[in-house]
Amino acid sequence: MKIDYAKELNEEQYRCVIAGDGPIYVLAGAGSGKTRVLTYRTAWLIENGIPPNRIMLLTFTNRAAREMLTRVETLTGLNLRNLWGGTFHHIGNLVLRRMGKSIGLFPDYMIIDESDANSLLDECKTACRIPQERKFPKAKVLKEVISSSISLLQDIPTTLSARFPYLLEFTPDIERIEKEYKKKKRKQNLMDFDDLLYYWQQVLCDGNPIYNFNHILVDEYQDTNLLQAEITDRMAEQVRNIMVVGDDAQNIYSFRGADYKNIRDFPLRYPDTKIYKLETNYRSTPQILHFANQIIERSDARFKKRLIPVRSNGDTPTVVAVRDPYEQAKFVVYKVQELAVQGVPYKDIGILYRAHYQSAELEIQLYKSNIPYIIRSGARFFERAHIKDILSYLRVIVNPRDSVSFKRLLKLEEGIGDITAQKIYDRISSARSPVHKFLSIEPEVAEKAVPGVKNAQKILSSIIKLSPSEAIKFIFESGYKEYLKLTYPDVDERKEDISVLIEIAREYRSLTRFLSEITLSEPATGEDTYFIQRGNDSVVLSTIHRAKGIEWDTVFLIYACDGGLPISRSYESIEQYEEERRLFYVAVTRAKRELYITYPMRSSRAKAYLSASPFLKELDEDAYKMMWL
Repeated sequence: MKIDYAKELNEEQYRCVIAGDGPIYVLAGAGSGKTRVLTYRTAWLIENGIPPNRIMLLTFTNRAAREMLTRVETLTGLNLRNLWGGTFHHIGNLVLRRMGKSIGLFPDYMIIDESDANSLLDECKTACRIPQERKFPKAKVLKEVISSSISLLQDIPTTLSARFPYLLEFTPDIERIEKEYKKKKRKQNLMDFDDLLYYWQQVLCDGNPIYNFNHILVDEYQDTNLLQAEITDRMAEQVRNIMVVGDDAQNIYSFRGADYKNIRDFPLRYPDTKIYKLETNYRSTPQILHFANQIIERSDARFKKRLIPVRSNGDTPTVVAVRDPYEQAKFVVYKVQELAVQGVPYKDIGILYRAHYQSAELEIQLYKSNIPYIIRSGARFFERAHIKDILSYLRVIVNPRDSVSFKRLLKLEEGIGDITAQKIYDRISSARSPVHKFLSIEPEVAEKAVPGVKNAQKILSSIIKLSPSEAIKFIFESGYKEYLKLTYPDVDERKEDISVLIEIAREYRSLTRFLSEITLSEPATGEDTYFIQRGNDSVVLSTIHRAKGIEWDTVFLIYACDGGLPISRSYESIEQYEEERRLFYVAVTRAKRELYITYPMRSSRAKAYLSASPFLKELDEDAYKMMWL
């Protein structure tokens, strides 16, 4: 039975699905049914005689691939095992298993995950004779540098200059390690995730015909990096039947290498491109879309669009100015409780923020109010590794017998590993006060560990009489700032987290009370199941980046102040600033029925008054209603 496409689709979607051959750009607004277009387009191609094994459907997540392929099978009634559908990495693996021999690869290679890749990089550091006692980027950071250079089609020095300028002094050594890493992988017949794309491109550049694909479809094209765009262009070189679906207004992943120019310049690379727009929005109320449209109208987007609502009228979005971050948290919790009384399930409430650190005060308040919540953006604030590192010093001051915290702070020092840390603790553990014993001993350790022991002694002796906030600041400035740079790729975000920790600590004079309060704000290990056992009915906390593709009945966007969204460092370039605008747009278009945008007017961390986000100031007065608390 043939599909009645005109009946199943709205007019915009229908035009895209039956668009015919040639390069096609579908500008798909938020909530406009882009997945529907891709699935029906695939079904339409098959109905019109294109064999499934001549179609390639590229996605960014396994979930999206499974969902689309399942829908196409349902629509066509066919088994589509031979349709080339999946993520870029999945398709790259299929290509290299078949064609890798042409560039010297063995088809029985093993794919290694991030953990194994990091272990191999540690071996490369040893092979390149990087002294263990030398301060040098950790494997995780090296992997990020190498990965970025591949996705950006750049050499290591250029990548370091553009994205990791604080690591430029290590350039020659990183180049040597990168070469050694590549050599070891080839020798051991290993592939990491980046290799699956890099060697796919190499196969194409070598002029080897991979397969005679009649049509290539790409989902979320705005999220492609330069390497992925190069691959899709080369795949489409012969037939030029390529459909890219995306939204330049939702390009928000430059930190992962996504390049805005790929989608913006697609019609320049394919001058005969047919452009279609999906502007009918099935998600949000007219009031929310009026707000969203005003945000993106002021952007630098090349392709203008305006979301058109299907849903009936709702409430005007509310902007709430509050005194400080604590009042912001209290307001959000109060509204969540109010919504719950009205019968709104917790899982239909999303609380979004630009950066991890912005959730700290809110997490404390939610826990105090016994509101279940889950975090999509990683660990809870006080469970994050760098926060626990800092707190380990404070915990040892309060409880000198805390062996876990004591060994943790020791292992932050260069030259001290598990064995040395354990030996030091064994030496002092029987003392009445192990910390005071530690401060008085001479380091009886290997020479490479002596500076680390002395630095730990200096920090502990210095912070004993300091306030919580002063102690955290001292720890950060006494080597931990440098440790962050060499240990984590997202160093700026982690610095912000520690700044917020200092701000929270300023509210406490007692170190014991401070540690007790923040510990109680986090569930015990076994209590994590408590959040799950309530039928998964939990408020969702998420960064905006992690919220893309999701929707909630009610959305709270917090910290919508200048410096919060847009984040302060975005003022360094117009490109970064415009990406912040797109983040704002993505955040508000997650809301279906109600939208609250809050910002604190004062922050002890900033030591200044804060103003509303400039993106709010640009909007017409009728776009929202204002509350002052």
